[in-house]
Amino acid sequence: MIIKTLIYFCFLSVLFGGVMSDRKITVSLNPGCNVSNCKNMVLAHVKAEGENDTLHHLWDFTGKPALLLAVTQPNATITVAWQDFSFGLDGAITIDPPPTYIYGVVIDQMIEFNDEEDTGALNQSSSNSSYVSLMDTKNFDWKISNLTNSSSKASLTIEATEYSDEQLGIKKTGIIRIEMSAYGGEDHGDVLPHLLHSGNASQMDLTVEKLTTQYTNSRFGLHLVTVSSDNVNGTVTVRPRKTLDDEHAPGVFTMVEMLTPPAMAGQCGGYLQWRPVVYTSSAREMTSSTETVEYAVAAPAEPSRALNLTLLYSVFGSRLDEMLVVATNITFGTAGDGFFHKYQYAAWTMLVGYGHPPEEQFSMLVTLVLLLGLGLPAIVILTGTVCIVVRRLQRNKDDLFLSR
Repeated sequence: MIIKTLIYFCFLSVLFGGVMSDRKITVSLNPGCNVSNCKNMVLAHVKAEGENDTLHHLWDFTGKPALLLAVTQPNATITVAWQDFSFGLDGAITIDPPPTYIYGVVIDQMIEFNDEEDTGALNQSSSNSSYVSLMDTKNFDWKISNLTNSSSKASLTIEATEYSDEQLGIKKTGIIRIEMSAYGGEDHGDVLPHLLHSGNASQMDLTVEKLTTQYTNSRFGLHLVTVSSDNVNGTVTVRPRKTLDDEHAPGVFTMVEMLTPPAMAGQCGGYLQWRPVVYTSSAREMTSSTETVEYAVAAPAEPSRALNLTLLYSVFGSRLDEMLVVATNITFGTAGDGFFHKYQYAAWTMLVGYGHPPEEQFSMLVTLVLLLGLGLPAIVILTGTVCIVVRRLQRNKDDLFLSR
């Protein structure tokens, strides 16, 4: 009877236990664009309306892929001066009234390096062209593949099939796919590693497939630049954190987090979060995966110059020099995995969020398994012990009665 009750309760939890949306999602592509080259620009505005505030997600693929989260009052508006935006000018995007918090990230460069010693790690001090090649992401031919929207989720898929750097004479073919998603509430992502997101985060899923390589032992990675409205002298922390179980990402018991000072203190700040796993096939199984390598953060010497012609420059311009701006590298692959040419495929997922990163808890299914695996044996042992004690007491009472 106990087992039947537990199974029934678990079934109801799975069937009806989806988290209710706490933000209403709407999305618009190139909102209000009134210039002739609108078709060459990709700026998506996802508006996530809550009870007390609105979280604006701006996803830009006009140049370098960039994402901006802006927390505002419910009635705040975002205005784009499209002619200025097409030239990447300062002040092309205005938010009125000003946001209470800002957090953004730019995929500044894609890294390709020749891992001759098969260590999996990038030597960041080397700039030798026979070892490392840095691809400016604005040189990929980004095109919209798909845009979907419901009241609880918005999703935008972008693809590039060619890379061309005329100055360096580099041309590449292959597929770079980025799927951006914003959610109305807390739940797990649809695909492995099923990251736990809140209603205050955008998810970025990156796929690299059959991309032309320059080296024999090529590995790829990303150079990311993040911006927040925190004090310019603040410290951004990158840390690994052990998780309770691997129910949602089999074989991976670690979460990596990049936290602004408020998020590190458990308050509302900005963060990046990912599991250190890269899937090497579209099946996304543990048997077809490798690892990421994370590196320390560093502050660019001139943030406004480093982020010129990006979404963040269009919003902040020279004010970037007064904000907390840091850069970091993340590379894909580890020793002995056969390098990129073995599988010709790499898929990695990251969350960009506001607040404090959500933490995994045991699901009802895991709780049920624990109850069945640990609770039932304990009940059997306890019941057996009670029966033995009662029987012995009864026998002693019978012996005492007969002795009289």
